[in-house]
Amino acid sequence: MSAFMALKRVKIGKEFYSIPAVKTGKGWLRLEKGKTANVSFERSRKQILLTVKTGETYAGTKRQKTTREFFRIEEYELANRRARAANIQGEQAGARFGAIRKDEEAALKIWREYLLRKTLAGETPADLAEIVKNGIEREETKDNTPPFPQVAAAFLEYKEKSGVWKGGDSAEIAASRLKRLARALIDENENPLTLAEITPEVLETAIPAAIERKKNGVPAPQTLNHYEKLMKEIFSWWYARENHARPAKDQLKNPLALFVPRKAVFLEEPEVLTVPAARALLADLWKHEKKALPAVLVQMFCGLRNAEVFRVKWKDFRRDGNETFLYLSKAITKTSVSRSVPVSANLSAWLDALAASGIPQDAESYLYPAASERTRKKGVNLALERAQKRAGISKPANAFRHTAVSAFCVLFDVFKAASYCGHNVRIQGEFYRAAMSKTDAQEYFSIFPPPPAPLADCGQAPNPPAQG
Repeated sequence: MSAFMALKRVKIGKEFYSIPAVKTGKGWLRLEKGKTANVSFERSRKQILLTVKTGETYAGTKRQKTTREFFRIEEYELANRRARAANIQGEQAGARFGAIRKDEEAALKIWREYLLRKTLAGETPADLAEIVKNGIEREETKDNTPPFPQVAAAFLEYKEKSGVWKGGDSAEIAASRLKRLARALIDENENPLTLAEITPEVLETAIPAAIERKKNGVPAPQTLNHYEKLMKEIFSWWYARENHARPAKDQLKNPLALFVPRKAVFLEEPEVLTVPAARALLADLWKHEKKALPAVLVQMFCGLRNAEVFRVKWKDFRRDGNETFLYLSKAITKTSVSRSVPVSANLSAWLDALAASGIPQDAESYLYPAASERTRKKGVNLALERAQKRAGISKPANAFRHTAVSAFCVLFDVFKAASYCGHNVRIQGEFYRAAMSKTDAQEYFSIFPPPPAPLADCGQAPNPPAQG
């Protein structure tokens, strides 16, 4: 507040106090154009009451808007000492460098506001010289670094030509991540940030904002690791290239040079369903929860993620000659990279059996008929909880996907399994390959729906007519 800029001795009651104000006098104090202030002492509270009136109209009338703030005398005294030190610093700077310019006066005004705010909050303010130095460095560096989208495009082009993607990232996945990051790395005017403006603190909020689909509101550590490693690699590549021909004094400072991506915790043994447990669960769902079966079956035998299965519609099942496959568009997949998953013979039989039992399969309908993704997820999860309780089965988290992916790994090669599941090939091989035996995988994909009920017995057939 501008009222705190200069210190004047003002009589309050029987004593004089040093009050931060521009002008002193009896009654109201003139602060700046359009503003006045009154300082009074609340004896009962032992506080100073500062009342400020602005020259602006309030609520459409000619009345001036009034704000009041209480401060303890001790806080004022501490603020006064800080402000006096700032005044001396400013006077010394003026004596050394000549008359202080208007912009320097404005800068000192901002500094003193900051100083008082920190002091009254009981915090230690930063050093003025350090603040100015850092600000100048950022400003000078910012002028020499391009906007992030420009660098991201150049990086993608470089990686395309090199043909090497560290960590197993494909060009499509990296392009998708960079596109999301570019949407998140913007300033308050929605202009893209330059590289110099992207600090570890900026990434702390920008990366979670870039990850559109989150689990329980918090991105998984593995996902955050992918984004952080990608940003680290981009910055290292660009600054190494730009600084290569620069002399030491002109080297650009990489703001992510000391940034260390978090460690990704994975490669724990996945928990899978046993074949008897899968049979018992499907049998219970067939008997009591047919409405939830399509979504469960697709997850069990196509290995879809929890977020993906509730975006699938019946029209996403397609045929290619004699083969049926499930097409997952970019709008469905977690990685925003489309993929196809073959529909196994047993899954096809289950879906046919459901259609024969009266479960609708309209092209534009979701596998679980509900308007919102949240409602679809809730409906299927509640049905699963009831089925597990009736069947006496405890299903581990993500067991449907883990079981299908593990079976793919032993029935197909790792590359095919990775393409079906939208996985990194390295993770696919290390994480899932040993989780299931080939015999169990074959039995798992041999779980078919129960045979149709026999026709009702209409009684004993009549005796054939007697032969003449």
